[in-house]
Amino acid sequence: MNHIVSIIIPCKEIDPFTIECIKRCKELDYENFEIIVLPDHESLPIQRIKIIPTGEVSPGRKRNLGIAYSDGKYLAFIDNDAYPRKDWLKNGNG
Repeated sequence: MNHIVSIIIPCKEIDPFTIECIKRCKELDYENFEIIVLPDHESLPIQRIKIIPTGEVSPGRKRNLGIAYSDGKYLAFIDNDAYPRKDWLKNGNG
């Protein structure tokens, strides 16, 4: 059984880079995951994505807030301008 993984994406705003990162995360070949996006300010909802506005805090603080809101047994961190390979979670590599 695959354990749930929380993918945590800190960002300033949900811009085209962030949208592409989310899209690629949704296409991963691992089924049991959640995506948590932490922009500075409120954003329009995105289906099946937790969006947690954080205010203007450091990326490290955003990651810690993402952990607090996660339901996963494991954590995976990715920057909003990085695009994971499809096997990123399955094989544990970038």
